[in-house]
Amino acid sequence: MKFSNLFSVICGFLLGVGASGAVAADRTMIVLDASGSMWGQIDGTNKIVIARDVLGEVLTELPEEAELGLIAYGHRRKGDCGDIERIAAPKPGTAEAIFDKVSRINPKGKTPLTEAVRQAAAELGAGSDAASGAVVLVTDGIETCDADPCALAQALAQSGVDLKVHVVGFGLTEEEGAQVACLATGTGGQYFDAKNAEGLKEALGTTVLPPVQEAVVIETPKPEAVPATTLSATASLSPNGPLLRDPGVSWTVRNVDTGKVADRERGAEPVFDVPAGVYDVTLRVGSWEFTQQLDVLADQDNAVHFDLDMARVTVVIFEGEDQVPSDERFRIKGVKGTALAGNSGETFYFPAGRTTVSAKKAAGVEVETEVMLKAGESRTVELSFAFGTVAPKVVWAENGTEVDARVMVKFAEAGSGAHVSQAVAGDSTQLPAGAYIARAKLDGIAVEMPFVVAADEVVAPVIALNAAPVRFDVEGDGLARWAVLDATGEVVFSRRPGTAEVAMAAGGYALELRMEDGSQPHVPFEVIAGEALDVTP
Repeated sequence: MKFSNLFSVICGFLLGVGASGAVAADRTMIVLDASGSMWGQIDGTNKIVIARDVLGEVLTELPEEAELGLIAYGHRRKGDCGDIERIAAPKPGTAEAIFDKVSRINPKGKTPLTEAVRQAAAELGAGSDAASGAVVLVTDGIETCDADPCALAQALAQSGVDLKVHVVGFGLTEEEGAQVACLATGTGGQYFDAKNAEGLKEALGTTVLPPVQEAVVIETPKPEAVPATTLSATASLSPNGPLLRDPGVSWTVRNVDTGKVADRERGAEPVFDVPAGVYDVTLRVGSWEFTQQLDVLADQDNAVHFDLDMARVTVVIFEGEDQVPSDERFRIKGVKGTALAGNSGETFYFPAGRTTVSAKKAAGVEVETEVMLKAGESRTVELSFAFGTVAPKVVWAENGTEVDARVMVKFAEAGSGAHVSQAVAGDSTQLPAGAYIARAKLDGIAVEMPFVVAADEVVAPVIALNAAPVRFDVEGDGLARWAVLDATGEVVFSRRPGTAEVAMAAGGYALELRMEDGSQPHVPFEVIAGEALDVTP
């Protein structure tokens, strides 16, 4: 066997992660805050979206043998201190399941962080002699369920178990951080003040990823390298953009000649060992598939890259006066007929371009917005079901009786005047919370009035026509036509001899009789708002 120059081999190890030093344990439970406050923003991006992106990056670097679990709280029910869910037990191979669940979490509830940490410690064996590992709490708020995190830290420390709690304060104030830092200091852990995405990534990298082992080397002979045939695959959401680091993506390499699958892989930046040949490389990202054909050459490092022209989108739907996150489903439509549906709070990939996002409640109320998605961006689209109920009434006069005729009431935005909806007087409809103009029209009488409706409010705007129903009975020998004139002498309307019922605005009028002999005698009359009137010559 031939030998080349002398190379290095490993003979010892040193810890080598960052200047601050890694503190990751062999077994780790992440406790993720998914309370309603995680829809707050840092640098224009929702905190839950930042947490998803950062956690996704960390998970792509997690070794397969690492034992990682996850507990989340506040994501299923509003105002429920018992809303704590174990998403994954601490064991190897959980990265994909964790990422998939976190991508669909919809923050909405309270912050029972003390009980969540206690449950995470129990997952690591707290209360038994075999307890070991670390709990990593990521929270953007303080305890809101009448529990004492410092007392829990003291209890864990006094139990003598080999278990630390690290706390990542995500966007906390100094005062808020001090209220939860005792969980770390009381158990021998560390507190991390993460003000943004970079701070969160550094904290999770330090507490979750195991330390890199640096080699201490000595010289020893190494066999001469034998050329290998490899195929590396990468993807980015936009041209020249950062590489996609998503543990949930999947890859399939299929031999074109045989039609057989040569290899499959999940996660970011896989490297395949395949014989030379022609292959179809298929990348699946969420609901989308992309395929490229590649001629893999022998004894070379072959590579394929996908520019996806996509954005990472989170849709969150709010409802009610307090605008709390909803569980409604949404539908998103994009260019060339692309479409997708999902639940509020989910994060997914969608093609760049002009996109319409809509949601409809069971009662038929629908909200919709249009956005322009840019390739490579992470975007949160918010929809709001802040609706109130409007039940208009139309009356003849102030404090008068309702009009028994069918009157259509139209609603327009108070600012722009744009038509929004309409309803028959006496019926009801729903409108987004805001200021409106109600417009009613009957027999040429047009009246409008402003009103405001708030979320979850029922309003009944009463539109007074300042008019009355007038019945005409105008007949007789020699009568050709008759007309009604207003106070200025202008003709309001005219009729052939007979009867008519008309709504007329309050005021003075004259009945003009147009006789066949050319004479036009006038009969004056007055309409009083709210008082029915019979007019005969």
